[in-house]
Amino acid sequence: MKKIIFITLFTAFTSVGVFAQSANGNVGFSTGQQGQDPATDQRAKDETDKLNNIVQLTADQYPKALQINRNFFYQVRSMSSVSTKGPAKAAYGRDQQLKSILLPDQINLLQAAKANGQW
Repeated sequence: MKKIIFITLFTAFTSVGVFAQSANGNVGFSTGQQGQDPATDQRAKDETDKLNNIVQLTADQYPKALQINRNFFYQVRSMSSVSTKGPAKAAYGRDQQLKSILLPDQINLLQAAKANGQW
């Protein structure tokens, strides 16, 4: 009887952790994505398209970059008083996440675009 109770409790507590992550490992619930917001989704898509124009993302990279941007903009939306520049970007680590999916040549293109004020 104790084993059944233990297994039931263990399963209940571990299932919460499983559902807190999306399929690609990005945490969805902690970023405020409880409900979808078309404006925030569009903003993430626009930013990803802008990135794509700069570095020419591959078919594999585009959905990953889109998810990173979605998570970022939902996080910023949940902290409504924070802008998407400076401390907010650094706190979320979006640039580091994007760099983790980009190739070295693409990172160089992105850094050049930042220097020119395009990104």
